Amino acid sequence: MFLRLFVCMLICALALSSCKLKRPSLAKEFPGKVSPTIACPGQNITIEWDAGFINADCGSNGAACKRDPLTVEVTGTGGISFKESPAPLSGNHNSVISGSEDATISLHAFDTDQDLGTATVKINVLTPGEVLNYDAVCEGMCEGDKPAWKEMQTDFKGETLSDLIALKQIKNINAFDIELNIYYQNGETATVNLKAGASSSMFTSRVARVVAKNKAEVNACSKGAAAPAAIKLQAGYGCL
Repeated sequence: MFLRLFVCMLICALALSSCKLKRPSLAKEFPGKVSPTIACPGQNITIEWDAGFINADCGSNGAACKRDPLTVEVTGTGGISFKESPAPLSGNHNSVISGSEDATISLHAFDTDQDLGTATVKINVLTPGEVLNYDAVCEGMCEGDKPAWKEMQTDFKGETLSDLIALKQIKNINAFDIELNIYYQNGETATVNLKAGASSSMFTSRVARVVAKNKAEVNACSKGAAAPAAIKLQAGYGCL
């Protein structure tokens, strides 16, 4: 009887050890996202995490694996503080940034016997009147034998912008003069001419889209020529 009980206990111990979870550190990659990363004072920030990868070592054992409760702790400047235990493998939390200083958010995840690491994300909080500049471009194309340019596209370099942030100004960084057609969300339109190196006035209404034109290239598409060169711009964004 004793031998039979000993063998049973040994088998159970081996089974449990075989599905011991070797959870990777979260410090290598933030387990989710924080948005927006460019915000305005008093902005609501959403912190999301997805630690589903901690089940990767369970293999075929499935529900037989015993998992310790996950704890997710969020701390940061700007009055951000949150802790949930036990926490779901995937979840989210909303916080409001207080003040106008940039905030750094840290997410720390752990269970009873393993620290999964800490990951941090910086939130750039724009002060009133502050403008961030991004590269933008209007790609050239041909409409029949006439040159044309596509709607302006802005490269935000992986940043996410608050819906309280809008296009405020455009700078012509080309060596030639351009014409901008501005289409506002309220249905109004405007034409702005910019010399090389010049900047537009500050936009007071939210802009829906922008199309640029290089008047000098009137014959760029004649006789099967290549499409006109792209028009490069600098787009400035700030809080409304």
